[in-house]
Amino acid sequence: TMLQLGVPVQSVLSAGGIDYFAVSWSSAEAEEDLLITLTEGSGVPVLYASCQIAFPNATAHEWVLDTRDDNLLRINVTESKRAGCVGRSVYLSVVSSPDTMATYTLLASADLSSLVPLLVPGVQLQGTVKTGKMTYYQVRLGKSSQDVDVILTVRTGEVDMYVSDSYEGRPVVAEDGTVKNFTQSSDQTGSDRLLIKHSHFATCTVDCYYII
Repeated sequence: TMLQLGVPVQSVLSAGGIDYFAVSWSSAEAEEDLLITLTEGSGVPVLYASCQIAFPNATAHEWVLDTRDDNLLRINVTESKRAGCVGRSVYLSVVSSPDTMATYTLLASADLSSLVPLLVPGVQLQGTVKTGKMTYYQVRLGKSSQDVDVILTVRTGEVDMYVSDSYEGRPVVAEDGTVKNFTQSSDQTGSDRLLIKHSHFATCTVDCYYII
């Protein structure tokens, strides 16, 4: 099964069962670390990953994520380049223990920490944006969607805010100058305040965030 970045997949494994996945890590995302989140619903699912082996397993893999120890696997850019992963697929397998079934949610995403500045509650952040362009920020929410109150103070010019719940589906300026790919927006003249309502977005239970 091919995973899409930012789209969680849920599955049920019988005792000793195994699911196989692949995620295409294109050059656009490969400047950032690849994050694999495995959240167990029941049982003890274990994930094996490789960019060399199409069906990684307990004895043949490059990375492993055991939900008894952690729920997040970070495939580092430097490590992945040494392994020859950039620009190709990363193969994943999720395995249940031999005597217990397992349920889980699997999510692959690009680490945005160096690409998109993080907005921290209560901390002001200054920035600029060019005419007809976008400057992006992220608000991390954890394992559940929440309402977020954003205050925008405009020093010069005119600035609007647009919000999506994924970087892959982030707001962009189309060729005709209109903005597409957003769920909430505010185009009030001058300084502004926008209450991002989580009820306007799809339900999220893993690695939730907003892109503004």
